[in-house]
Amino acid sequence: MFKKTLSITIGIIIILNSSFVLWNQVSNASEDMGVIKICKLSELNDYLSKTARDDFMETLDDDKNENDLDVRIAFEKARTKYHNAVKCVFDATTIKILGSAAGKNKEVKGADDMPSLTKEVLAELNKPDKACALIEKGTLKDILMQDGPQNLVPKVLNSYEHYADFIRYLIIKQANRPSIDTSAIGFYELVAHAKALGLIMENEIQDSIVALDTAFLALKELRLSFVMHIHFQCMMKNLEVYRKMLGKLRKLVMTTPGLIEDASMHK
Repeated sequence: MFKKTLSITIGIIIILNSSFVLWNQVSNASEDMGVIKICKLSELNDYLSKTARDDFMETLDDDKNENDLDVRIAFEKARTKYHNAVKCVFDATTIKILGSAAGKNKEVKGADDMPSLTKEVLAELNKPDKACALIEKGTLKDILMQDGPQNLVPKVLNSYEHYADFIRYLIIKQANRPSIDTSAIGFYELVAHAKALGLIMENEIQDSIVALDTAFLALKELRLSFVMHIHFQCMMKNLEVYRKMLGKLRKLVMTTPGLIEDASMHK
């Protein structure tokens, strides 16, 4: 399992390195981390590394006969908070990218206040004027730099490590202090129940990194496609200007021979 997790982590790092082709220079880390700040990953990390553990130990000491249940409750709380935060990161990044032409990238304020990507919003991406404005105003570069892999991948992986560490902590606590009330359940059933819960938590560690790997790959493809689309739309606008200029030049070329011929007839 460790080797598989390591290989997936390495794959995400490769995504980070390969995605630098989207820009010519590397931005320095800024105070505003974009969606990382919006989705409050630092608060999630604090919760997983301290608050969740303190709450769990307090509950565990108060209820010594239902330790497995306490482990399951703590696990479910952490899982909900972690997945909501990660979902916020990818939702906000997607909205910032696809909603940029309509100005929706500036409206992403928090997990509970996300603008919608309606048909009208997405239609703005097909307008050459809007596409060129993203390039000329530097908006495209800002989006790619602020919420690019150089900021996004390390921060999300850091939160994943806090999450995985907390789950491992719960697995150890459950193994050391399993439920001791055997009046309603046999010893073998008790052991089987404990192993089942431990397996669920171990699978969550693996499934979460696989989900991140898939999400980052999809986001990478979205970013590459978005950049190509924006440049193509702007190119179409420039081609239209070029076509009009050629039309004027064509008229000039077609009328010039007659003017030269008329001029040659005069002395």
